[in-house]
Amino acid sequence: MPYNNKMENSTTNEDMLTKAIEKQTIKLPSDVFLFAAIGAAALSLTLKCMGNDKNASFVGQWVAPI
Repeated sequence: MPYNNKMENSTTNEDMLTKAIEKQTIKLPSDVFLFAAIGAAALSLTLKCMGNDKNASFVGQWVAPI
């Protein structure tokens, strides 16, 4: 039984954290996220063109989560 209680507390904490994050991000217009993703893609392309492949790959991975 202690395992279930621990699991419920973890879920509750995660739900509270998720709600807190959503409460803050909903204040931003969705265009902010779109332009941030486009900016990350452009920066990645720029780095790739400059021959900085490792950094281009690193920055390119930001696009999907944004």
